[in-house]
Amino acid sequence: MIADYKDTVWYRGSRSGHYRDFKCIDGNEHDEFGPGLYYTDSYEIASRYGEVKSFTVDTTKGFYVKGDPIDKTCLETIIGYADSEHLEISLSNWDENPDIAYFKLLKSILRSKDMPDAIVSLFIDVFRKDREDFWLSCKAAGVYGLIYDDPYNCGSSCSFLVLFNPKKVMCLID
Repeated sequence: MIADYKDTVWYRGSRSGHYRDFKCIDGNEHDEFGPGLYYTDSYEIASRYGEVKSFTVDTTKGFYVKGDPIDKTCLETIIGYADSEHLEISLSNWDENPDIAYFKLLKSILRSKDMPDAIVSLFIDVFRKDREDFWLSCKAAGVYGLIYDDPYNCGSSCSFLVLFNPKKVMCLID
């Protein structure tokens, strides 16, 4: 599935001029497709958000595409890198016994539709929407982002890349 995006040119619109900085998400607090820096293969959509820059991103590994099957081992690896305080708080919401709580948490996440949805569930349920801890844990686990084909784009096909690691942006195209 990733091969479909190998040579994709990704666009990012920004009013702030910060195209790769995790500290600036250009006011996008909705995280419709998960927390990260948003890129699209549609110049028109990117232009709605400000000045557009073009990028290439190496998506050959470390990216999950909508519809990918859930990878339990990967999810457990991401959880394993979570800040201990976040994990402790998260587990206390599931059960007083940490082992039972972990089992219940993981079982809940494994009910997700696909791998991107499971990763977003981790962001909410384990990392309590702490972007920095989430990004660092994903990066440590070798997960760099998510790719979605947008079903809401008024009849024309476009994709979105949600990037957790700006170092994957390989090249600015002038």
